[in-house]
Order: sequence, then structure tokens, then C-alpha cells
Amino acid sequence: MDNKPDWKIIEPNLEKITIGNKDIYLLGTAHISEESAIQAEKIIKQICPTTVAVELCQPRFEALNNPERWKNTDIFKVIREKRAFLLLAQLFLAAFQAKLGKELKIKPGAEMLAAIEAAKEVGAEIILADREIKITLRRAFAKLSWFAIGKLIVSLIFSSFDRKQISREEIERIKSADALDELLREFSKELPELKETLITERDKFISNKIATATSSSIVVIIGAGHIPGVKHYLLEGVTSEEISKLTVLPSRSPTIRIISWLFLAFFLAFFIYGFLTGGGAKVNDLFWSWILISSLSGAIGAAIALAHPLSVLATALSAPLIAPHPMVRVGWITGLVEAYFRRPRVSDLENILEDITTLGGIYRNRLCKILILIAIVNTTVLIGSIYGIKVIAEMTLNYAN
Repeated sequence: MDNKPDWKIIEPNLEKITIGNKDIYLLGTAHISEESAIQAEKIIKQICPTTVAVELCQPRFEALNNPERWKNTDIFKVIREKRAFLLLAQLFLAAFQAKLGKELKIKPGAEMLAAIEAAKEVGAEIILADREIKITLRRAFAKLSWFAIGKLIVSLIFSSFDRKQISREEIERIKSADALDELLREFSKELPELKETLITERDKFISNKIATATSSSIVVIIGAGHIPGVKHYLLEGVTSEEISKLTVLPSRSPTIRIISWLFLAFFLAFFIYGFLTGGGAKVNDLFWSWILISSLSGAIGAAIALAHPLSVLATALSAPLIAPHPMVRVGWITGLVEAYFRRPRVSDLENILEDITTLGGIYRNRLCKILILIAIVNTTVLIGSIYGIKVIAEMTLNYAN
């Protein structure tokens, strides 16, 4: 008996793979397409599979079923757990998708919800086949350089602010294999590290979920961009060792950790050397120079973000002490103080996805403003610290001469 996998295209965006006694139907969708939602429901009801796999993880599934989840955001917890940057990135991504859905008058992820409802109607088991979004984003950011992260954030911001209308025809064109192949090729050129984490790793994870499902008939609802990769890994297979690595949260880059501690070491060394070569009076000069530069850099960042006056003061006071520390960021202190004096309102949480798409909305929405404030202060303090250590080094060397 020939157990060689069989593959064929049944209709546009729908392919069938037969592996042994398992029939797998891959339906490629666009996440903001009404046509995709209709097709997903129709295919499931026609085939009546025993299992339906959707491109969702548990948090994303809950988010689709509870679009008001932002109202439960605990900003103090976000800052304490150092998740401000991650939340900011998720908000920009969600806002961009929500904007597209609003233009096309369809809820983002509607095809996934339609597939889940259809699966319930035919009595099929539902599998959430995607890797958890938090793991995916953390693994993605861990692979990016600071320059690449900046480039990504700028792209997300401009995508959110872009007011260009996108037609239904453009959305449906994106679903074609040729257009997606071209899109992914361009994506790989710009940020190849992101393609590996956001596309390839998830293709492997999803294909493994499908392959290990104990079902003879499976309909898989995934974004069209994942079809080539998932199909490849279903046919070729993925080792258990590869799969186990895909859910590991990356540790902080050793390079960044080393640089952070070296910065503190040089900072202390210059003060000690200044004392040995110039005495207490010279160290006093170094001390006040550092306070002036670090305090100003932090206060300027807080002022740019239009922070509360006491948040600006807290930033200026904490920057000289915290800036050299490798494990703490001044922006976190600023964010906590701002959140205390300007606690996010219910309306801020309700309107966050809309407000984050305009500059005025960001400054008006207290939650958006706190997240942006943290990012700006951390950036200006970093710049000030680099300049400050340069000034201190030059002063110390002058004392030696």
C-alpha cells in the first residue's frame, strides 16, 4: 500500500493533503476579509471534519471573544513586570488590524470566529494551533538589534497613522499565493530575523499541532501567508527537538547585560580615578556634572511627553541614581509616578485602539501616554548617560594631566 502523501488544490485558497489515513484541508484566509469568514464557515459545514484547527493561541482566542479586554489593563502591573514595550507593540498591531477591519466593516479575526462557530455546529473538536503571542513577540524582539527595533516601531507607528484607504480587492489580492510569496520575500530582505520568528517558527508549530492531532479529517483555518510553510512542514515533518525549542522564552541578551555592567564599572572607575588624581573637590565636580546631565536628559524626555510636573520632578531626581544601574530603567519610575497622578480612566481603556492611531489621541489617552512616556524617557536618559560618561571621562583625564 502506498502511504506517500498526496496533495492537491481543491478550489481557490483551499488545498488538501492526505497523509496516511488523515485528510488535512488547508484554507488560506485574510484576517480582515468577509469573504474569508464566509468561505471558512461554508467549507467546514460541507466537509464536516472531526477536527477544526484555527490560527489562534489561548490569549488571542480570549481576546477575540472579549474585545473589551483593554478595559482590564492594570498599568501598574504592566510597568512592574517590565511589559510596557511589549504592550505598546501589541497595541500598535491591534490598532492597525482594527483600522483595516473598520474600513472593510468587518471584525478582525471574523473568519476564526466563524470557523469556531461552524465547528461547534458540526460537532468537531477545536484546536488552537498557534503559539502563544507573548512567546512569539518576545522571541522576535530578542533577535532584533536596537536599530531594527527602532525601525519596527517606526513602521508600526506610521502604519497606524496612515490614512490611506484599502479596498476589498487589495485585501483579496493579498491572499493569492504569488502576491504573498512576493510580500514575504520583501519582508525577509527588510527584517529577516522577524520572518524567522513570526512566520517560519509558527509554521513549524502549527504543522506539528495538525500532525499530532488524533483525527482522520481536519480543516485548518490559517492566514494565507502560512499555507506554503505549513504545507512544507506537514509533508517533510518537524522533529520533537525543534518543536521544544519553539516555546522557550529567550533570556536577556548577554551582550546587553555585559555592556550594562561595563557601563556601571566605568562609571564608578572614573569617579574613583578622579578622587585619586584630583581629590574630593574634583569628585564633587564630577558628581554635579553627572547630576546635571542625567537629570536634564530625563526631565527633557518627560517634558516632551507632557508628563505631570511631579512625574518630571521624579524623573529628574531619580535619573542620576538609576541611570547607571544595569537592572533598572528611569522610565519605569516615571511611568509609575505618572500612573499614580494621572490614573487611566475608563474612557482611555475603551478608546485605546482608536486613540493610539493619532498623535493627539496618544497625548489625550492616559494609558497611551504612559506607555509612550516610558519609551521616551528611557531613550533620552540613555542618550544623556552616554553623553554624561563621555564628559566625566574627559574631566577625569584632564585631572590626570
